[in-house]
Amino acid sequence: MIATDEQDREWNLLLAPPARNRRFGFNAQSLAVGDVIEVFGQKHPKRLELKVHCIDKDGENIYTYRYDGGRTSLERQRSDESCLSG
Repeated sequence: MIATDEQDREWNLLLAPPARNRRFGFNAQSLAVGDVIEVFGQKHPKRLELKVHCIDKDGENIYTYRYDGGRTSLERQRSDESCLSG
């Protein structure tokens, strides 16, 4: 997925595979072109690329990176941080 930030820079947002995303409720209808989102993730050191942990829209979590068993990427990293409601 590609997103543009406040400085008009294009970011490549890396999400889980589409089939897994659909299984956990994120699909083509979850976002529309022009939606304003907040993204939390891990930035690539040299590129405008982000491994997305969470996407929030209108104060609500609409995407959380999940592995096959349902565990989130933040849980897997044993991070104290969490998505808004994911």
